[in-house]
Amino acid sequence: MQNIQIKNKSTVCFGGINQLTSLRDFAKNKTVIFASKSVKEFACKIEGLLEALGADVYFYLTSDGEDNKSVEKALLFTQFLAYNEIGRNDVIINIGGGTLCDLGGFVASIYMRGISYINIPTTLLCAVDAAVGGKTAINSVGAKNLWGSFYQPEFVIIDCELMQNLSEGLIKEGMSEIVKYAILEESFASFLANLKGSNEIRENLNEILYRCINIKASYVEIDEFDRKERKLLNLGHTVAHAIERYSQYKTDHSTAVAHGLLYESEISYCVGYISLNRYNQIIDLCDRFLGIKRKPLNYEILQLMGKDKKNYQNKIVFALPDESGATVKEFTREQLLQIFQKINK
Repeated sequence: MQNIQIKNKSTVCFGGINQLTSLRDFAKNKTVIFASKSVKEFACKIEGLLEALGADVYFYLTSDGEDNKSVEKALLFTQFLAYNEIGRNDVIINIGGGTLCDLGGFVASIYMRGISYINIPTTLLCAVDAAVGGKTAINSVGAKNLWGSFYQPEFVIIDCELMQNLSEGLIKEGMSEIVKYAILEESFASFLANLKGSNEIRENLNEILYRCINIKASYVEIDEFDRKERKLLNLGHTVAHAIERYSQYKTDHSTAVAHGLLYESEISYCVGYISLNRYNQIIDLCDRFLGIKRKPLNYEILQLMGKDKKNYQNKIVFALPDESGATVKEFTREQLLQIFQKINK
């Protein structure tokens, strides 16, 4: 697979952590590793590789989970950088899942007005989502991603061997975002439709990763700051974020997005943006690869959608499926309530 270049700012490298050997310029300076405790062994391997290249490495292990994507943890990271006299020419390497890459990228964007960082995702979900595209964020006052920035990583390194050896649970966790890309691009949907079962997903994982990241890169290229086209990558996420908040983040992001894709497809069909044939295609994708069943939407989730940061002029904003991809649509609360009542009959 070829590397993917995003706006001449960020490069996604496929092949493995040995890609670090081609980044020798970073080894001349101080390197900070922020890593999830769950991948300590893998992170230590990278630490050893960097030290062999002559890097001066500073290692910080942290817990996993959405609770760690906080103002308090961002402050601890920043204090660690300052204590070790990390400068603007040094580099941060984030090793872990989406929480770690969001948090580490955010800290990199604000420390000394921005220093270089590299993401090395260790989950499939992170590899096709948070690690790529330069959206960084932390949660605050009970709201998801309330503090954030657009700040591209220098590199994203996809360790294909690591991805191939992920547990079934971590493969399944990444499938909701993968199905999202299939809804956005018909050729990828056709590719997925030819795969039968989890074994074929794993066998084709490198190709799936490349296709998903290439789709995301194409949106970031034309709309880095999420003003227009990139909003389509929020497909499934308006409902998903409300579900996460309603559950006090006990519902994981992948499960929330899976339900969001189902509900938002139903909204799109209900208001006539997609045909019955297109709706059934999406339901089939969700059924085959996500294994979830539709449940009636709680009206409290509707209220929470009103607090989504994407909303505009008191209207709730969605990226909804259309016949060939997705489209951005806005509804008032009253319009959405009528749609909910129709769907929940």
